[in-house]
Amino acid sequence: MKNIIEKHAVYTGKKFKETYEGKQMIKVLPKNLTTLGFEYKIGNNTDSKKLETRPVFYAEGLHFCFPNDITGLFGFGDTLALCTVDDDATVVELKRKNISGTEYRTDKLRVRKTLDLYSNESLNFFYHYNVEMFCFAKNAVINKRYDALRYILSEKMLSKNDIYNLFNICLGYGSVVGVKMLLNDGFKPDYYTFITALENKNVDCIKLVANNYEDSNSGISSYVKETVVRTDEIEVIKYFSDKFKVRFDINHLIYALRYDKLKSARAIIDLNGYTIDTMYIIPKDVRHMFKMLFPNENLV
Repeated sequence: MKNIIEKHAVYTGKKFKETYEGKQMIKVLPKNLTTLGFEYKIGNNTDSKKLETRPVFYAEGLHFCFPNDITGLFGFGDTLALCTVDDDATVVELKRKNISGTEYRTDKLRVRKTLDLYSNESLNFFYHYNVEMFCFAKNAVINKRYDALRYILSEKMLSKNDIYNLFNICLGYGSVVGVKMLLNDGFKPDYYTFITALENKNVDCIKLVANNYEDSNSGISSYVKETVVRTDEIEVIKYFSDKFKVRFDINHLIYALRYDKLKSARAIIDLNGYTIDTMYIIPKDVRHMFKMLFPNENLV
């Protein structure tokens, strides 16, 4: 879709700073401070290419943004550069209509300081500017920066809803450390997070959630049992049988066979002591699956 320009402005560095007085310019860089072939340094950085001042997006220039634009920049690196522009710099501002985020670029960008993007100082900086800290927590999980996640939790930078969503993200990424940290911080799994844990099939995460699921002692629903079977993890089947005294019966065996969950079927057979004779109470349409679990038996 064609970009519709809502705002296009060209400033001197002095005028830009006056216009956005009190706002801190930033840039996210990789550890080597090099992006698109340009190596940044502490101090003034002058682009060797001519700055594009026309209303063209992603054009030549040294790009930067303000703190609230950080959400789309995590893929650029894990170094935060605190920047400014000199009075004689040229700055271009471009904003698309109906699309959040504004593009800023300049011919001269002065880097005042660099920080680890996930350091306490950086996190405090963004929190001070009212940036949604959920994006930091999420990326801390993805990048296994649990030091940052620990600090975010200790400083109460997340809302209750943020924590709920973050817990599900931890489950999705199989982040056992993240799950433990949120549970230790007081998070209580509900029915839906319990199901999410099962559906993501990380055995250690499942055990952690099950141990902290408050309704687990009031009985495991038939849907939860079926979801356990669908994990197709022998260890999970046996864990629920031992920990919660869940009985997986012939109906669960048939369910496992129907959904091609042979590991679960094997576990149910072992737990119940089912033998080859069980085949004759198994529906005919899944008997061939049952036979696969007894390869050494001469079944007819």
